[in-house]
Amino acid sequence: MKASEGLVESPSKEDIDESIQAWISYLHDQQERLNGTREKIEIGIASNARIRCLKGEINAVEETKEKVRGLENLDRQLGRVLASSGFKVASTGCGLDWGLVEVNEERVAGNLVSVHSRSP
Repeated sequence: MKASEGLVESPSKEDIDESIQAWISYLHDQQERLNGTREKIEIGIASNARIRCLKGEINAVEETKEKVRGLENLDRQLGRVLASSGFKVASTGCGLDWGLVEVNEERVAGNLVSVHSRSP
């Protein structure tokens, strides 16, 4: 999380950029591998089973492109900082800090705790 002027963003811009670059690299590799596939399908060079497989791979590439667009347009603002401790270092060398964040309503998810009953 990154706090700037009281606003908290999550995930970080760096994490988003890293994910986008990984997906773009994957897309590039897949598009190179699938180069000419549409033409093969259209003129019927491949078998029916291979055509189904290739169409599935093309659909996966299109879905990945959608994921990248979603990441590029992601609203990362989580909320705003109400209070924080500052950063301290414990005698063990571990970093100690905390923050109280008012989370934006649209970023609040349900608390899906599984309840299991035990028989006596």
